[in-house]
Order: sequence, then structure tokens, then C-alpha cells
Amino acid sequence: MAAAIPLFLVFYVTKMNDITNAVVKVLHVPYKYAFTFTSTIHFIPMFMNDMKGIMEAQTARGVEFDAGGIVRKVRLMVPLCVPLLVSSVRKTNSAAIAAEVRGFNLRTAASVPIRRSRRGRDGGIPRARCDRRGPGGAAVTAAEAVR
Repeated sequence: MAAAIPLFLVFYVTKMNDITNAVVKVLHVPYKYAFTFTSTIHFIPMFMNDMKGIMEAQTARGVEFDAGGIVRKVRLMVPLCVPLLVSSVRKTNSAAIAAEVRGFNLRTAASVPIRRSRRGRDGGIPRARCDRRGPGGAAVTAAEAVR
């Protein structure tokens, strides 16, 4: 329990994308596995909220979850699992479609952003590409376009 509170705070305060990138960079875990881990962490509170709503609906229908022994409580959980399973499949399917539309399967080592340090000759001018083309059709940087 003592480790649960700091762990909860880390996941609560830090963006999931930052956690994924840190796991990839520091622990050298492949991106797909790190993304799966953080997605699982992201879905846990959603499923708990769904479970709470389903239990409230069942309680409104007259089901008493507090009464009886352990065997009765386990039997009462079975009708809760079906709606929770259906809603979780819908949500994970929507998340999978969203990831596929955004090109998740197309991510390669070449698509990861490369951090480059600034050099003295950069002089504070951003070296972004613009729509202008130079001689021979080569793209012109913003610094060259000013000249």
C-alpha cells in the first residue's frame, strides 16, 4: 500500500505520452509494448467507472450486493461482467480504430523524432522548411528565404 500512493501520483500527474516515451527511452522497451502498458493504465479508471455505473443500475433494480456470503457475492458478479465486457470491447475497439487511423502500425524507427542540438551558426533563426523552392526545385529553408 505504501508504494501505491506514489505510483498513483506519478500516473495521475504525468501525461501517458510522456510515460510511454520514458519507458521506450530509459528502459529500451519497444514502443508497441510501452503503448500497450500505458493504454492499460489509461483504461483501468474508465472500467472502474463503468463497473460503478452498472452496479448502481443493478442496485436500482433491487439487487443487494452487500447481503450474503462470499459465494452469493461471486454469483452476483457474473451478471455485472457481461455488460462490463460489452462496454470494454466497444471502447477498446474504438481505441484500436483510432490508433489505426492515426497510423500506429506505420510507426518505424525512422519516424521517431530526433533531438538535435543547436549550433553557434544557427544564430537563433529557426531552420524550418517553407513552400519556396530554390534552383533545381530544392526546398529552401526559412533562413535562406530571407536573403
